Amino acid sequence: MKNGYKYFFYKMYRFAEKVPSPWWSEWKAAFYLSIIELMFLMSLEGYLLIMYRIDIFKIFFNIPLILVLLGLNYMLFLHNDKWKLYIKELDKQSRRQQLIGGLIVWSLVFLIFANLIFMFYLMSRIDWSLYR
Repeated sequence: MKNGYKYFFYKMYRFAEKVPSPWWSEWKAAFYLSIIELMFLMSLEGYLLIMYRIDIFKIFFNIPLILVLLGLNYMLFLHNDKWKLYIKELDKQSRRQQLIGGLIVWSLVFLIFANLIFMFYLMSRIDWSLYR
């Protein structure tokens, strides 16, 4: 799928449109995307800590990183209303393509969430006295 990141935004936008308050769905979609990216980075950081004892939380994970993710998604989707072009473009896809893309997107969201939970489980099994 050549438009993977756009398709992720598209599915998050469609999800935000279905919730009880459909206002600002494009902002909610960008926020959801940032949360998913943050969950992925947290799990990556956890695995680095478990395997290599590298704590990048002290180095990278702080408020500026969150602001960078939000800024990146703003520039990619919300700046100059680019999201409207992406929605129009992806709405033209066939029902089959949208179903396959939706399955891929929601499978990735589930895998990222499950990966984060598994990483927390692994971190609970560590003898932290060895890391200090």
